[in-house]
Amino acid sequence: MAVTTPVAAFAGAAGNAATALQFSGETGSIVQAQLAQPLMENSKTHTRMGGLEHSQLIDVDFAPPADDAILTVSGAISLTNVGDTAAFDLDALMALPKTEYTTTTIWTDGEIRFTGVALSDLMEVLGGEPESIIAKALNDYSVTITKDDIGPDYPIIAYHMDGETFSRREKGPLWIVFPYDRSEEFQQELVYGLSVWQLETLTVE
Repeated sequence: MAVTTPVAAFAGAAGNAATALQFSGETGSIVQAQLAQPLMENSKTHTRMGGLEHSQLIDVDFAPPADDAILTVSGAISLTNVGDTAAFDLDALMALPKTEYTTTTIWTDGEIRFTGVALSDLMEVLGGEPESIIAKALNDYSVTITKDDIGPDYPIIAYHMDGETFSRREKGPLWIVFPYDRSEEFQQELVYGLSVWQLETLTVE
């Protein structure tokens, strides 16, 4: 019998439910999941969705992306779907737990609601326990994010700005975003330097 290990929580269809997944220790495929209603935590700057209640088993697969991948994760991860990497198209990223911030940035005008997946949630899904993560952009700009830079809900890999996808010209389709308005902790040159836009790959170390 294959050994299964509970790993993470995904958001369900339209973000209306959470899904606890179990992955096969032999094949890396998802063998069962539990649907649940979300527990919501709201504040001016962020919204998180998660929690497990009223479970119902369903069958799902972590298949290769149906569309072109917009994010590829490699390195020290235990769940993969394309060779030794985990590749995500937009739909796959949107199926992960959702985190939102409403914040200003030094690169844009006014407050923007950023929606995406917290880096900590992504690592939980993929079974990664990183000491550091190399984030690389489409233009080959790269930074190293250490575990000390990662909190329970920050940074996020944002795929929506004010509820809409955004283009390369607008720093998309993915942007590493911190809750800059939350405190002075996030208003430092180091944090700004980690805020990679046009994100393409993550390498977990």
